[in-house]
Amino acid sequence: MNARFWVYINGSPVKLTLKPYQILSWCEWYRTSEGSHAEVRTWEFYGDRVTELMSTTDYDCDGRLDQDRLFGCPVDLLRAREPYPDDSPRDEVWSWVMWPAWERISASQRDYAAEEAGY
Repeated sequence: MNARFWVYINGSPVKLTLKPYQILSWCEWYRTSEGSHAEVRTWEFYGDRVTELMSTTDYDCDGRLDQDRLFGCPVDLLRAREPYPDDSPRDEVWSWVMWPAWERISASQRDYAAEEAGY
């Protein structure tokens, strides 16, 4: 059995299909008014559960900031609810999309400038 679910990437909902034990990644990088932003999202399917790792790196005048958030969702809850957990913008046209019921497993961040300043 494959895992099919919706995610919000590239400015709109995208339906992903993962085979058992498959890993799929998506990434983007762009300049911002103060530096740059990079994001990597990785989905893994292990038979009864899908995980999503969201990793971002931002550079600005304050230095580098890394953030990681790991979510999990049982296969039977991949089409369970809305809205998406990171409150991504959604168009009314897509209001029928049933999003996964992601639950946060862990989160971390590293602020390199704060570390250098002794915080």
